Amino acid sequence: PLFLTHGATEDDVIDFTPEIHEEALEIFRQYNSGPLYTPPALGDNIIRPGWSGGANWWGAAFDPETQNLFVPSWAHFSTVNIQPPQDPTSDLTIRPRVRDLSGPRGLPLFKPPYSQLVAFDMSAGEKLWHVPVGEGPRDHPDLQGLELPPMGNFEKLGGPLLTKALLFIGQGFETNRLGAYDKTTGEELWWIQLPARFHAAPITYMAEGRQYIVFALGGGVGGETERLMALALP
Repeated sequence: PLFLTHGATEDDVIDFTPEIHEEALEIFRQYNSGPLYTPPALGDNIIRPGWSGGANWWGAAFDPETQNLFVPSWAHFSTVNIQPPQDPTSDLTIRPRVRDLSGPRGLPLFKPPYSQLVAFDMSAGEKLWHVPVGEGPRDHPDLQGLELPPMGNFEKLGGPLLTKALLFIGQGFETNRLGAYDKTTGEELWWIQLPARFHAAPITYMAEGRQYIVFALGGGVGGETERLMALALP
């Protein structure tokens, strides 16, 4: 089963209010659109998931006892086109150009969820549950008064870590947090604010009868210092 929407149509653009919906449609209609793997052209094509979206390089977590697979994903959107190279010494006839795609008023162009965790039963080939990771733009000034559910933050997720009962997942770039989820239901049970951006997957180990979780922060983005952070129960 799919864990993210592939391709883009007018039915996919945000419709939080009629005004926002019309503004989103106006942006959408400036680009070429179609199903996944629509070839790039001289005009901008919408890519959904985008160049940094989908499951991406941070991977998934597998539980050998239950045969369940846990996939973090981000519904990032991009545009791509092809154009002649500007370098006169290049022997290429065309080169691609990829850019991020935004919606009206600083909102994402397409409907949520944006970042999420999805659990699959690999024995049955079925989706067990999916939950958004983060609140998303519910506090946006133009969405006040709307009773919106959590939509997932519009940002990358870090790699997952699966233990006997919990699934840990971090978010970087804006939220900078690490959360623990019930691997059976997807319910978020705990979270902690982090001092820097979270990218890669955590590791866990035992030392003198105590379990530790260690992960890398920083990533050299925005002048942040790379560091390791460790957590443990008292």
